[in-house]
Amino acid sequence: MMPILEAKNIVKRFGKHEVLKGVSLAIHQKEIVVIMGPSGGGKTTLLRTLNLLEEPSDGEIYFRGKKIDPRSRDANELRKKVSMVFQLFNLFNHLNVLQNVTIGPIKVLGKSPQEAEAQAMEILHRVGLAEKAKALPSSLSGGQKQRVAIARALAMEPDVILFDEPTSALDPEYTKEVLDVMKELAEEGMTMVVATHEMGFAKEVSTRIVFLEDGRVIEDTDAHKFFVEGPQTERARQFLSKILKA
Repeated sequence: MMPILEAKNIVKRFGKHEVLKGVSLAIHQKEIVVIMGPSGGGKTTLLRTLNLLEEPSDGEIYFRGKKIDPRSRDANELRKKVSMVFQLFNLFNHLNVLQNVTIGPIKVLGKSPQEAEAQAMEILHRVGLAEKAKALPSSLSGGQKQRVAIARALAMEPDVILFDEPTSALDPEYTKEVLDVMKELAEEGMTMVVATHEMGFAKEVSTRIVFLEDGRVIEDTDAHKFFVEGPQTERARQFLSKILKA
């Protein structure tokens, strides 16, 4: 089966610092791929490269089998279909919740305000925030902000959603409400790539585990094997042991 999204031999440099060192990753439809590994290993950079928020220094990105030129209109088309949920929400603080969710469909997808608002209210109801439609982000909890960010991603009707440590900035009491929404998306068949240290979520929901360290994929394996039989590499075993003891 052709991958929906694929990175081939991706290298990313910032000046002389090489953050990604030849990473290859294929994402198939309805997969839930969890990327884990120590901080500074390149997880965020990989996610940002997958939808070309960061242009690779070398290597190629493919979407549904088509090679994407980062400097062409193809990149904008890719970002329409590959949404991203950021660690720190990235909401527009001067816009209310409804406006945050509708701005993309109106400006990028060309929907009418009426159509975008009707869709947005359906999505906000789905993530449990319909009553907050007129609220400003400053009045929301961290968990509510992240659910708005997920609603904004869903409003773009993506084929894939990338999640960059979506709960790491949240208090523990708000983490569950975000993970519950993500679990529902997984059950509905959304293709997701999630950088996270939430092992409970990874065990329950993921189909694959990708262990990334020092800009390289150390292990790429079936999630059941990873958690039941154990990681195949010593480095991944050490990491998992520390996370589970934390």
